[in-house]
Amino acid sequence: MRSVLRPALAALASVAAVVPLLVAGPLTPGQAGTYGTGKVTKVIDGDTVVVDHRAVVRLIGIDTPEHGQCGYGAATRALRRLVGGKQVVLRSDTGRSGLRGRPERRVLVRSGGKLVDSTTSMLERGLGVWMPRKGEVTNSKAHHRAADLARVLAGTRLDAIISTQYARTRQTAAPAAGQAGLEPTIISGGGSVTAHAAEIARAIDALPPGSAVLVVGHSNTLAPIIAALGGPKLSELCDLEYSSLLLLERASRDAAWRFMRVKYGAPDPAGADQCNATGESMRQGG
Repeated sequence: MRSVLRPALAALASVAAVVPLLVAGPLTPGQAGTYGTGKVTKVIDGDTVVVDHRAVVRLIGIDTPEHGQCGYGAATRALRRLVGGKQVVLRSDTGRSGLRGRPERRVLVRSGGKLVDSTTSMLERGLGVWMPRKGEVTNSKAHHRAADLARVLAGTRLDAIISTQYARTRQTAAPAAGQAGLEPTIISGGGSVTAHAAEIARAIDALPPGSAVLVVGHSNTLAPIIAALGGPKLSELCDLEYSSLLLLERASRDAAWRFMRVKYGAPDPAGADQCNATGESMRQGG
């Protein structure tokens, strides 16, 4: 017999799922709002660069995998393609320095005829986790979607949060987790969707009766998770359906599950829910 869960929640992850320094010398705290320019001469990893061979600068508001961690290579290569060897505009939001005294700055690079914020670009591609400090902002749609989810759940008592290992799902869960004072449980995906759904269902079953759970999943995993819990059989979500919040609830151990689909935050693009009609395939991570 399954535990009584009231409610069990599932939220679709955003894709998941990103300026700094006077290159004449290291910037010091207190220079918030100032600008500089320089050339990126080395990319250390997905959130740290060297400007003009001497100034080590950390991208503001993002944390990417360290050397030896999963995702390090992808994040480093992406940032190298974006800013490596290029002139950049460096802006300080707060004037702060981070670990090892490195200035934390917003790195803007010209791409496609406009200035692109490297942090926002990396976050949008699911290559890092938004790690803001007071005074830092991001234009990332993924961040705004995550903040919208936290606002929707502000009045809900959450007892557990489950996410996959991907940056975009962890990023989506982060504001709600911080608000609830919870550390998300990571259940890795990427293999068999059926096995992944069953593992999440077992984790939920192990919680005390009456628990409220937020599951941050993917377009092709949420329906199988609901089915594994004993809920209704649903079609997979489309890759562009980011505004769906699926709610599963039952009042007692023997009661039937009640299912609801609601929308939150910014609306999806027109036609975002038409993939099932056209037979487009789904991928985990979408």
